[in-house]
Amino acid sequence: MLGVLLSQIIGISRMMFAMSRKNDFPTFLSNIHPKYNVPHIGILLSGFIIVLLSIFGTLEFIVSAASFTILLYYSIANLAAMKMKEEDKLYPNWIPILGLITCLSMAVSLEFMTIISGISLLVAGFALRWGVQKLSIRS
Repeated sequence: MLGVLLSQIIGISRMMFAMSRKNDFPTFLSNIHPKYNVPHIGILLSGFIIVLLSIFGTLEFIVSAASFTILLYYSIANLAAMKMKEEDKLYPNWIPILGLITCLSMAVSLEFMTIISGISLLVAGFALRWGVQKLSIRS
């Protein structure tokens, strides 16, 4: 479990970095450490969130919430693969379609409260993205 959480720190911080560069997250998350060349603020923030989840959440909730969110972003990756230009695809369309169906099937098979929590987190993320974009338009 610790390995999964530690890998999420690196993955989530890079996702925060990429989203902040597209103005989907606050721009301070796109800062790169001058010496180590990593998105240090994103690493610290994602680490802090994971520490809070570890302290206040149960192991069962953390595992199921991580499973739900990972299945959602793999679903998004499959959708993106389906929308690629035909000449850029390495595999036929049935592979990402099967991947999407499999990911969504596994996601909805989780406990009801996990699904509700995951959807709530997703809605909060969309609200944060909307707010950040509104603020960046004004400035």
